[in-house]
Formats: sequence, structure tokens, C-alpha cells
Amino acid sequence: MIKVYIASPYTKGDVAVNVKTQIDAVDRLMNKGFAPFAPLYSHFQHIVHPRPWNEWLEVDLEWVKVCDCVLRLSGDSDGADEEVRVAKSLGIPIFYSFEDLYEAFDVVTLKLPRNPLSWQDEVIGSESFKQGVEKSIKNMRSAIMNDAQKDEWLLNKIGPVSEKEKLIASILFKYQRGLIEKVIKELS
Repeated sequence: MIKVYIASPYTKGDVAVNVKTQIDAVDRLMNKGFAPFAPLYSHFQHIVHPRPWNEWLEVDLEWVKVCDCVLRLSGDSDGADEEVRVAKSLGIPIFYSFEDLYEAFDVVTLKLPRNPLSWQDEVIGSESFKQGVEKSIKNMRSAIMNDAQKDEWLLNKIGPVSEKEKLIASILFKYQRGLIEKVIKELS
């Protein structure tokens, strides 16, 4: 899964509204198959065991470092701005809207179960669906690329690319390769 760090306001404005906004963002991202990280969950920890702002930011920045990308929600926030700055310094892609994030990762809204071949025919429509999945798996086996093949494919398909574009492509290929290998393993 693509790990998405959500950077958004916390203390500026209504804290409760800000926390709910981030929780709603988590739900939207999970519905699309992402693995979101919501640093504002710490709000509840802070209620029981308060800590200074800089300690929370230090912990949050550690999570930024291990994410695949950052989704920066709108609103004034020194902490979110620092999270974006750190992510940029590490070459981690930043997205400023759900739509841009979805487009970058070519999100499909249909979420398949672990083993699509186990679906009931009446649920999936017909035997032709199973045949289509089996054909897709055969195509997946040939689609797994190593890094050199990926770079050559990028160059041939879209020409010279920036480092940021290479980074995004690398994340996508890494995710796709893992997903393809998982599906092949489960269905073999």
C-alpha cells in the first residue's frame, strides 16, 4: 500500500474541526486503498498526556521520513509547512489535493478482494470475469520490471523525465511490482 502522510492545520483554527478534517481524509484515502498516517490522532494522546508542540513535531517528522508521499491539506500551519519542507528535502512527493494524489497513483475505485477467483459467479457476473482475471495474471507475470527496465520504459514512453517524475515512477513501480507478485503468489 502507498503510505500517505497527511499534513494539515491543528492548533490554528478550531482544533476539533481540524482533527475531524484529518480523520475524514484518512477515511477517503483508505477507501481508495492507501495507508494513510494521521498525525492528529496524537490529539487524543495529548489530552491525556500533554507534551510541548516541538516534541509532537519531532515525532511527526520521523513519520514523514518513512512515507511514500505527503498530502498537504489546506490551511495555515507552521507544523504542516515544516512537514512539507522536510518531505521535499528528502525527495518525497507532495500533493495538495486528493485528485492530484489519485491521478499520480492511477487510483482505481473498485477494491478487489484478496482472491477475486473465490467470488460467487452471481456476484461477479459470469465465468468470463474469472477468465479475464486469469488472463490479467498471465499479463502481470510479464509486466514485472527491474529498475533498469523501468528507466528504459520511462525514457521510451515519455522521454526525459525530472528527478521528481522518476521518484514518483519508482514508487509506483515498487508498489505495482509488490502487488503483482502478491496476486501471483496468492493465485498460483
